This record gives sequence, C-alpha cells and structure tokens, in this order.
Amino acid sequence: MEKIRKILEIGKELSTQTNISYLLEDILSVSRELTNADAGSIYMKKDDKLYFEIIQNDTLKIYMGGRNKKIEWPPLSIYSNGKENTHMVAVLSAIKQKSFNIPDVYENKQFDFSGTKKFDASTGYRSKSMLVIPLINHKQETIGVLQLINKKEGKKIIPFNKDDEEITLSLSSQAAVSITKQKLIEELQNFIESFINVIAKAVDEKSKYTGNHIQKVTILADIFSHAINEDSEYFKDVTYDKNFLKQIKIAALLHDIGKITTDPRVMDKATKLEATIDRIDIISERVEILKRDMILEGDEKSISQLEEDFKFLKEVNIGGEFLGDDKITRIDKIKSKYRYKLGDEEVSILRDEEAEMLKIRRGTLSQKEREHIQRHALMTLEMLSSMPFPNEYKEITHIASNHHEKLNCKGYPRNLCAKDLTLEDRMLAICDIFEALTASDRPYKKPKKLSEVFKIMQFMVKDNEIDEKLFNFFLNKKIWKKYTSYLKPEQIDID
Repeated sequence: MEKIRKILEIGKELSTQTNISYLLEDILSVSRELTNADAGSIYMKKDDKLYFEIIQNDTLKIYMGGRNKKIEWPPLSIYSNGKENTHMVAVLSAIKQKSFNIPDVYENKQFDFSGTKKFDASTGYRSKSMLVIPLINHKQETIGVLQLINKKEGKKIIPFNKDDEEITLSLSSQAAVSITKQKLIEELQNFIESFINVIAKAVDEKSKYTGNHIQKVTILADIFSHAINEDSEYFKDVTYDKNFLKQIKIAALLHDIGKITTDPRVMDKATKLEATIDRIDIISERVEILKRDMILEGDEKSISQLEEDFKFLKEVNIGGEFLGDDKITRIDKIKSKYRYKLGDEEVSILRDEEAEMLKIRRGTLSQKEREHIQRHALMTLEMLSSMPFPNEYKEITHIASNHHEKLNCKGYPRNLCAKDLTLEDRMLAICDIFEALTASDRPYKKPKKLSEVFKIMQFMVKDNEIDEKLFNFFLNKKIWKKYTSYLKPEQIDID
C-alpha cells in the first residue's frame, strides 16, 4: 500500500512540476526509494547521444544535475563508426526499447561495463545489481533511459526483482508522458518567444533611422525591471517572479508592433518637405530659375538676398529646433516675395502645402502625419487584445500598449490617467522616452547628452507626464549606467 501511495504522489507531482531538470531528479529519487536502490542515473536522448541529466549515489554522497551542480561527464554515443553501440546496456535499452535486469555487472558478459568498473576503482564503490528501463513517449520514441544501481536489503546488495521492474516501468511511463508534455510546453514557449523576436526585428527593420529601437527599449526594460526587483529602498515592497520579468521583456518587444501598419515614408521622414524625395531639392531648382530671371532682368542685387532666404528655408526644413512666430512670418514673406513665370502663370517658389509643411513648429511631421504615427499605439492595443494570451502572459497587453499614455491624462491612444497605469506601464514609458532622447540614428536631431536628457525628463516629471518615483530611482540609483554602452562617448557627460 505504501508503494501505491508513493506512485500516486509522484503522479500528482509529475503533473505539476514545470522544470524538466527538477522533474527528472524527482523521478529518479522516487524510483530509487520504491526499489530501495542505492544509486541511479537518468540519461536523456538528444540527436545520437545519451546525455547524463541526473546522477544520485547515497553511499558516495554524489548528487548531480537537477537542483544540484551541473554534470560534466561525457555523453554515451549511440553510434560508433556508423554502427550501433550495442555493447553498452543503456544504449541498447534506448535502441531496442527494452528493459535489462542484471544481477551482477561484474559477472555479465553481454555488455561492456569498463566505464562502471573504472568508476568503482576510482571511488572504492562496488556496482553490482542494475535495472535499466527505457523512457518511451506517446509516439513510441525513446526519449531517455533510467538506470538503477545496487538494490539494498539491510547491508546486502541483492538483484532487483520482478516487482521492481513492474513498478519502475509504470513510473517510467508516467515520467515519459510528463517529460514529453513539459518539453512540448517549453518548445512552444521558445517558439512564441522566437516568433515575437522575429516580429520585433521586422518592425525595427521597417525604419532605416529608428532600427534597433525595440531591441534597445527591451534591453532598458530588462535592466530597469531587474533593478526594481532587487531594490530595498524605493521599491522594497515590489517583487517580480521569473514569469513576470519575462512578461515585461515580451511587452517591451511588442510595444511597437502596431508600427507594422505605419507608412515607412512617414516614419522615416527626415525633413519637413520629404516625400518620395526631399522637396527642398525641387524648391532649389525653382530658386535657380528665379536667379536666372533676375540676371536676365538685371536684378543681380536681389540674388544674394534670395540665396540667404533659401539657406533659411533649408535650415527650417531640417526641423531640429522649435519654430517661433518670427520664423513663420519670414516663411510667409518668402512665399509672397519670390515668384517666377511658369507658362502663362506667375507662381511662388513655395507652393501652399510646402509653406505649411515648413511652418511645422517642432520636428518634421505635420499634424496629420503625427496622428498617423501615433495610431501605432492604438494598433498595438487592438492587435494584442485580439491575441489569446495564456494566463501567465496576461500582463503583456496593457504594459505594451500604454507606453505613450501620461499620468496627466494627455497621452495616447486612450488618454489614460495615473489611476489607470500600473508601475510597469509607467516604467516602459520611461524606457521608451529615454531611448528616443538618447538615440543617435535620427537624421532630424542630434543625439542629446545625458545632462540634456535628464533635464527634459525632469520637466516631464514636473508636468506630470511620467512617474516621479520611477524617474528618481532611474536617475539617482544610476540604472542608466548599465545602458551607456549603447550611447556615444560624447553623450556621457555626467557620472
């Protein structure tokens, strides 16, 4: 009855243990306990080799693999010179899917136990009885081999009996199912994470200027979340388990997935007049036509002023600085002042749309273009909300979707307020802002020094856009220092 109870207990444990290595350790421990084996090992089959995964020996106090130290022993080759290594009992058990019960390995002539004898000679151990059981999955494939050594009866070593074989076979069947299930789960998780990485890379590749933004934000988020988890001052009451940290990382990888729908011509717009080409070049051609007309009319004095005004237009087109009212007035004057003949019509060197684009006050995007870019956050929300994430990934959608929201309710896409935003939402927002401000690959702005970046972010704290406690933690605990390898040396102007 006691053995039946143990089998039922391990059956329950097999269904709940999620770490394969721990699972194998528990399988071997219970197998040894039920058969009273002094020692044992589990091999797992990979390609054409059997790798040691767990080793236990009570007499020698050797416990390796699982929760203990890693096993460095070489694997057993299933094939040698193109032939099956049938002289090794574990290999033959794996190949033939057959159990072997050997009363005394020293008296056995079928198999090569030179490795076992060498181990005994070096440790003073005496291997005797051995029970070898293949682990077979639902597809009738061998996934490993369980090996029990030296059945004890008091101080004597005796052979394993028929009951031991049946118990171990029953246990190995349950074990193989659980191992296969857990491997499938791990393989599926690896597939999902690899797929997410591929999608994130594809989004980054869409832009020739903001490439690697997602990867860098993910690195920052990983640094930041681990720092919060380890902190005992600012966030002493916050604890993230391994799964939650993984969710933050995946959310960072997916935070810009909505940019799949964004027009790259808008996303990469380096100047105010850029379309398929930069229209400042077309304006340059019109200026040359006007200069020719001025020369023909003998008005060469106006050429230097025209050149000065065109130089101003080129500077404005870059969109690097805030455009004040005085500069907007000057653009209007240039539009009215400089005109040339186009057929029977007199036209300005600046078309209406071009003048409006040049009057963009900050950056290179018009209001319509900015709204198009901002739509990516809504698309991220819609795309992720439509995905049936398992329960262990339930936090990903809101963390990924809320990185453009602000505490003062003035963010996008949903104008959420402080009460709606989690600590992780706020953290990813800071990571996104910090990466954007320090990025050195944007053609429309110079990379900012850290002192400038933190000054801008302090204003954002003051305006209640980003979380003050998180920002102070990021700044004062120097979390940013772990990211400096991604900055240019000239940007690092603080210690």
